[in-house]
Amino acid sequence: RPPPLPGLPGMEVGTLAKSFSLPSSKGGSTKVPAKNASVVFFFQKSDTPGCSAEADKFDELAGDFAKKGVQVVGVSMEEVEALTASNEGRKIELLSDKDGEISEYFGAELKLPIFGTKLGFSARETFLISNKGEILDKWSEGKNMANVKSGAHAEQVLEAIDEKVDAGFSLASLFS
Repeated sequence: RPPPLPGLPGMEVGTLAKSFSLPSSKGGSTKVPAKNASVVFFFQKSDTPGCSAEADKFDELAGDFAKKGVQVVGVSMEEVEALTASNEGRKIELLSDKDGEISEYFGAELKLPIFGTKLGFSARETFLISNKGEILDKWSEGKNMANVKSGAHAEQVLEAIDEKVDAGFSLASLFS
């Protein structure tokens, strides 16, 4: 298996990502990726309309993801206390990337174009990650991400799991 590639500006399909642990809205910290696979969706702020709708839909489909053995976590650059307070009762975990290190590693940190000034928010990006850390699929807002407010995006991710995870498809397996 090839060594993990360094964090790239915009982690791409086929890249190997390092595992990480972040403080969770459920208490303690949570490690990604999980034993089967993980969906990691980066979002700006939990109490905004688009981000709430996106988390609501992932939450609504939490049982479907669980049946497939896939962990679903949302990652935001908010303090864990803020995530916990504004997301009480959610089934899915929301993780605090307060210093932005993981958002930046995945290329999911909002920066001003040209100047590269960090804005302190995660960009809306979603990654499907194998248990070995391989990026199996990626969705970016404004590119290939279905509507988050309608819930189409969460359904899009759920459908991809059948194709990419259940089938055992993995580029990494070609090298191991």
